[in-house]
Amino acid sequence: MASETRRAAQALIETRVERFESRHSLEASKARLAETLARARPEGRVDFTTRWTDDDGKPVLEATFAPPRRVGRFLKATSIATTLLVAVTVWAMVSNDASPGMAWLLGLSTAFTALALPFVYVAMGSTRAAEESRLLRAIRAALMDEEEKLPPMKKWDDA
Repeated sequence: MASETRRAAQALIETRVERFESRHSLEASKARLAETLARARPEGRVDFTTRWTDDDGKPVLEATFAPPRRVGRFLKATSIATTLLVAVTVWAMVSNDASPGMAWLLGLSTAFTALALPFVYVAMGSTRAAEESRLLRAIRAALMDEEEKLPPMKKWDDA
């Protein structure tokens, strides 16, 4: 579990660059990529930018996958809020001015926050990894003529 958590957290904040050599001309590659990305329907969990270069007459796509700015702001805000929550909890537990009920509720809230935040970060990292995977499949399908492998439709046994 710890290594999976670490992987998901790392996926949440890292910036990666992938290179793809196209089997088509530059204009055809750009058109195919735009069409395939429209079908992939990115949701904005990844800042996806492209840069085209030429490698021995063949177009090469350099795709950059970076975290959106809101992820950094969210991580900083939760860090500050958690630090303040811990500080207020410690104050409530050692202060004579705070009621025992308030100290108990703050302690419980702090504990639940400490237990819940890793799951929130793992969920955010996993959704980003899923979107990157969709974009990578779309790029490979457009530029390298690979099949678009979409997951099979779910069938529910309602009867």
